[in-house]
Amino acid sequence: MSLLPNNATKSERGLEAATKRLEQVPVPTGDLWNPTKCPAALLPYLAWALSVDVWRDDWTEAEQRAIIAKQYEIHAHKGTIGALRQALDSLGYHLKVVEWFEQNPVGEPCTFAVDAEISSSGLDAAKQTLVEQTIAATKNVRSHLSSLKLVGRSDGVGYLGISTTAGDVITVFPPVTKTINQQSCWYAGGCSSYQRDTVTILQRSA
Repeated sequence: MSLLPNNATKSERGLEAATKRLEQVPVPTGDLWNPTKCPAALLPYLAWALSVDVWRDDWTEAEQRAIIAKQYEIHAHKGTIGALRQALDSLGYHLKVVEWFEQNPVGEPCTFAVDAEISSSGLDAAKQTLVEQTIAATKNVRSHLSSLKLVGRSDGVGYLGISTTAGDVITVFPPVTKTINQQSCWYAGGCSSYQRDTVTILQRSA
């Protein structure tokens, strides 16, 4: 059904026919806000819309989606030690946050340290800068990073084998022959009959 008047021009009717097909074009608006379904080319814009504090275009697509997916929880608890730990975990590194009162000896008040477990890939200057930027963007204002400790980690595979044995010990003694006589009696038609069975028993000799 056309809404144009009868005196509509040819151009107006052509524009109506062209825009009418737009209704049939799927517009997945919900997917644009979903970090798992958003097109890869639009991930930077989704990160901007969700206020991602630290972003790298050279991250893999999986890393970018993981960072975006955790932004709600990070911003909901921003300024807490839990949000700081979650922000560091989203980077994919094995990092441990140690607050000043958890250190031995006790550190300076309102400070914290970060222990980073590094594998063979190491933690280069660019990654270290990324960690420091993430900490600065997520921590509360009064807390300060006192140290960033790198802890080497080497993964390996160990094998453990276990065997079991089971068996029975059977002792065979020399046979001693004894004869047991067993008699039975039964009657039929007034006549008697006897039956004797011989059983041999093997026992241990004295």
